[in-house]
Amino acid sequence: SVYSNGDLSADNILVQGQDIRIIDWQFPRVASFQLEMFNLCSSLSIETRSVLSKATVAAGLLCRIRWFVECADMWIPNGGYHASIVSLLTLLAELDIGI
Repeated sequence: SVYSNGDLSADNILVQGQDIRIIDWQFPRVASFQLEMFNLCSSLSIETRSVLSKATVAAGLLCRIRWFVECADMWIPNGGYHASIVSLLTLLAELDIGI
């Protein structure tokens, strides 16, 4: 576990020469380094299944599904996130890890 940004993405990394800053710390926590890498790879359009374990990808997809379900329930109850949730569930099923 590492001290985590919570949603590390390329948009949250500022680079100026040798200086690297990670911003957007409103939900910091101790979390899995692998899940942070899942978020970062996803934000960079890197195929996560090619660089991370199946378990990490599954955990990342489950976290993202939970987030979309919460957002849909709170802010967009008319089905605004249904397609995204179905897409993530399809990716999870393709991992074939017995969930």
